[in-house]
Amino acid sequence: MAEYPPECQDGLRRVLAMGDSWTFDRIIVLTSSTATVEKHIKLRNRPYEVAENMVRRFRLIDAAFRQLATREPNAIVIDRDGMEFHERSGLDAIVQAAALPKYPEIPYRDLPC
Repeated sequence: MAEYPPECQDGLRRVLAMGDSWTFDRIIVLTSSTATVEKHIKLRNRPYEVAENMVRRFRLIDAAFRQLATREPNAIVIDRDGMEFHERSGLDAIVQAAALPKYPEIPYRDLPC
């Protein structure tokens, strides 16, 4: 919310209120350091993205999620620096840190193409 202008925030709050009745066993907040985010933004090298502005926005969003996590007794904040979800070890680390049940193995199979 912090990055949206004040005139937009009432509408956003109405949308967010839809989730007020939801209950979860746990809430997982994944975060990364500002240095990691800045590195990845600069690696993308997109001319329409100003890295400093993107990092500023990341800091606002990250701070808001961390603050919200303190209000939830079942929230788990995980610093995911160095963890990649497309690698099994990264996914396993998140599952373990969040005390989630082991996910079922789904074997790969060759498809005729």
